Amino acid sequence: MEFKKDELKSQALSLVEKVKQDKKVAIGVIAGAVLFVLAIVVFLASGPSKPKTPQEQFRALLSQAVNNDSNLNKILNGFKLDEDKLEIVRDHYKKMFDDELLDFYVKKLDEQGVFKAKNLDKKRAFATAFKTMNDIAVEGILKTSAQEREAFFNYNKTLITTLSPRTCKMYVIGDPRLFAEREMQTSSSRVFKKMTKEQLEAYLAAQRAAAHSVAKGNINSATLTKEQAEKAGSLLESANEKQMQQLPVFKQKKIANAASDLTRAMPMDACDFGKFVYKSADSITDPADREIVILNLLGAAQQ
Repeated sequence: MEFKKDELKSQALSLVEKVKQDKKVAIGVIAGAVLFVLAIVVFLASGPSKPKTPQEQFRALLSQAVNNDSNLNKILNGFKLDEDKLEIVRDHYKKMFDDELLDFYVKKLDEQGVFKAKNLDKKRAFATAFKTMNDIAVEGILKTSAQEREAFFNYNKTLITTLSPRTCKMYVIGDPRLFAEREMQTSSSRVFKKMTKEQLEAYLAAQRAAAHSVAKGNINSATLTKEQAEKAGSLLESANEKQMQQLPVFKQKKIANAASDLTRAMPMDACDFGKFVYKSADSITDPADREIVILNLLGAAQQ
């Protein structure tokens, strides 16, 4: 027994509306922020001489980590990648923590109150840094090029396939507790292994572009016309419908039920919904159509 065509279309439409209401389900967090957080573990444990203020101390530790081969290798060894990919990540670290971005990161962390305590709280600094870097990346996504947004999308569509149901659900619904999950903190290593060298390089370059755009105060964000937004919704609706038809009836019902209330859905079902959305969007291969669908999922404003 299969869904009737009208019922199927209704379920597909509900998925489109759910995506529009909660953009996080389609893009999730930008897990590349974990690069910053992994570095902090080394920084806070290294115990060098302390400058006058916690802010200066933190900045010095960041700088030391990326400019000291010994410290940098400790971080890179955790990724367990081949040498070609390690070199790409090593280059990324040094570019991601140039003077402009170092000053910006410390400023953003200071705004979060990380440095107000007499002694730097390592656990709090760790979690807050992860979230701060994620927020910077998310804010900067729409300020990057179409090619860089594609790299973000490609990273996340791979990421969601590497997570356990519990963590995956947190990712799909944008649960802030996600930043404290060890599985999420180490996710980049698993994703990087699945990427080609070209994909990895493109993603990390997009990370830097997003961060620099926010640091420089770039106010120009990609937007959609009303017609483009409507077309993007129709494209995703059609992709959802086609993909739904390929699933067993029990799976169709589980995904549809999860979409109706992701917070209460079983972890596996919420995760399957997130994967479903990514797969639908990824099935749209025409470059122009794909661009507006990704923009729509990223929450691009209408002109």
